[in-house]
Amino acid sequence: MKEALGALLAPAHIISGARDPWLAIDRRLVEELRRALDTRGRGQTPIYYPLVVRSTVFNDERQRQALIRHLRSLPIDAVWLRIHPFGTTNSGSLALRRYIHACQDFHQLGIPLVAERTGTVGFPLLAFGAVGGIESGVTFGERFTLDRYTRRSSGAGFLPAPRVYVAEVGAFLSREQAQSFFDKRGMRAAHGCQGQPCCRRGYEDMIANPRRHFVVQRASEVNKLSRTPAELRPTIYMDEFLRPASDAVIRAAKAHPSLEVVRKRLDSWRGTLGAMLVAEPPSSFSRVPVGRRSPGAED
Repeated sequence: MKEALGALLAPAHIISGARDPWLAIDRRLVEELRRALDTRGRGQTPIYYPLVVRSTVFNDERQRQALIRHLRSLPIDAVWLRIHPFGTTNSGSLALRRYIHACQDFHQLGIPLVAERTGTVGFPLLAFGAVGGIESGVTFGERFTLDRYTRRSSGAGFLPAPRVYVAEVGAFLSREQAQSFFDKRGMRAAHGCQGQPCCRRGYEDMIANPRRHFVVQRASEVNKLSRTPAELRPTIYMDEFLRPASDAVIRAAKAHPSLEVVRKRLDSWRGTLGAMLVAEPPSSFSRVPVGRRSPGAED
């Protein structure tokens, strides 16, 4: 049977800082992995390195530069950012600004950055060129936290129930909340799927098959950005998603009070990203992961 292997995630550890002894161990592991792949005729198989650090390390310029020097010495083809704690629910104005600024420093590596478990906030990270790819669960997995590594397992092996993605405001509701939301006057017309391939019956299919709805909608959002030149993406995101969403969520939050937290979040992003776009527009853009080794990666 022919093996279909697109890429490998390198073995890695939680890094406490620039002097962490695990950095040297990770280097040896990645080098051995690269050597093993090469000797088995898999020289073109890319290796993606998970950078697992706390936000205090990621945001500290001195430690960040040391990590960049470490990563530059590794035979890797992309960096997967696992930053604790960060994601949709940990992305206030200061955290978002710092994350984007830190990513711009990592662009000097010349390899793609992928933001892991960032959820909806991954979309503006893509738009502003901070990262070239995003990863999240299907309707859950909206933030990265080290708890998944350090907390003792409860033994429960069941996934959370899928949530319904309301694309116009970038928010999730449980099935029960979604039913209540769409029962409110005007919400079906404003936020129900209209003639989309994922939901032929509109809001009813959103609730009946929320995973399919989310995947189709998120892919559509990312594809729209991908078709836009990099330098125009921040403006497109602001004009065609964030501003309309922050306006629309005002009425949506009145219909369903649980969306009030989403309203505050979008207002925060709108203020932060709008100010950045005027005063400090993106000066560099992450490369996009393409599933193959970068030119010169074998040198």
